[in-house]
Amino acid sequence: MPVLYFSQLYQKNGGFFVNKKNIPNIVIISAPSGAGKSTLIKGLNKIMPLKYSISHTTRSPRAGEKDGVEYHFVTLEKFQELSQEGAFIETAFIHSNWYGTSWQSILSSHESEDWLILDIDINGFRSVKKNMPDIVSIFVLPPSLDVLKERILHRQPLIDSFELHERLSIAKTEISAAFEYDYIVLNQDIDKSVDELSFILRCEKLRCLRRHDLIRSLCC
Repeated sequence: MPVLYFSQLYQKNGGFFVNKKNIPNIVIISAPSGAGKSTLIKGLNKIMPLKYSISHTTRSPRAGEKDGVEYHFVTLEKFQELSQEGAFIETAFIHSNWYGTSWQSILSSHESEDWLILDIDINGFRSVKKNMPDIVSIFVLPPSLDVLKERILHRQPLIDSFELHERLSIAKTEISAAFEYDYIVLNQDIDKSVDELSFILRCEKLRCLRRHDLIRSLCC
């Protein structure tokens, strides 16, 4: 299969248009809320070079978060405006807020050899997969639903019972869709899980579809 080509985004008169360019090496990592995905990504970044796609969101920044670092924090009106212009490859409505991955955040990384991490949910994964079938996808599982519940309560000790039940219900739905992903990582031991993520990406870098330039340099 030839390397997948997409379009480099540029902006003109408030609209979004495209020019053809190579897409970067993209890996989607999804998990139920509280499964420890963010911790694993931080651990992975310590042992191999990564780039991180910064999503747009309508939620308010949490303590210590900075605009353009954790997220691009925008108003609902701005988010809707960008969405109507076709700026997002995927959007999701999660816990009363909108999140979106922009084409620009992906295609601006097309010259990098590093992995571009997309931290998105199952619906976002499905949207991206339609446009970019050669991406690598990994789903992170918690050891059990009881452990997941404990992690949610540890992170949000003031969460009410209704929201906790809703999050666990959503988690069950997301876990049932894990079969759609390329790889599964069970996050029971953080160091082991980080090693497994690193192993997956090191192997993926050796796939033929990512080494076309090397092959051509030797045979042409």
